[in-house]
Amino acid sequence: MAALSVQESGSLPELARKFVKESLGNRVVTGAAGVLASRAAFNGLSFVLNVILARMLGALGLGVYTYALAWIFLLMVPCDAGNGSTGGARDRGLKRASRVGTVEESFAQIH
Repeated sequence: MAALSVQESGSLPELARKFVKESLGNRVVTGAAGVLASRAAFNGLSFVLNVILARMLGALGLGVYTYALAWIFLLMVPCDAGNGSTGGARDRGLKRASRVGTVEESFAQIH
């Protein structure tokens, strides 16, 4: 984005809208690229780990390992109930924390 003066762009609100639009677009693209790169790295490392495990454990050992891992992942589903990424418990905690007040008020309640 080239530096524009207020006279060149027309008005200050136009300049502000243009800056926010370009800035937001850049942040979205940068964030999406970061997520894509991290997922690609995770998938690549998972593939390499599976190849190493297959070489080290053999067919029977890898079968036992994947069977145990499948059970672990299945049992994680009910354990995660209510604590997912929807933010329900986290939001309740934030609301509770916001009712506490300042640090001084908290210490005054204790003593």
